[in-house]
Amino acid sequence: MADIVKDNKILKSVRYYAIQLLKVDPKMEKSEHLSIRKAYTNLVKDKAIWGYIS
Repeated sequence: MADIVKDNKILKSVRYYAIQLLKVDPKMEKSEHLSIRKAYTNLVKDKAIWGYIS
C-alpha cells in the first residue's frame, strides 16, 4: 500500500500517466493495455478490496 504523504510524488506521477493513458484508450481495448484492463477487472470483482484502502 502507498503512504499518501511519503509517496506523494510518485502517486501524482502515476495519476498523471493513468489519465493520459485513459485519454488515448478509455476502454483499455488496445492490445498493449489488456493486461491492465484484466488486472482492474479482477480487482473490482471483489468490491470488498476497497475497504482495505484507508
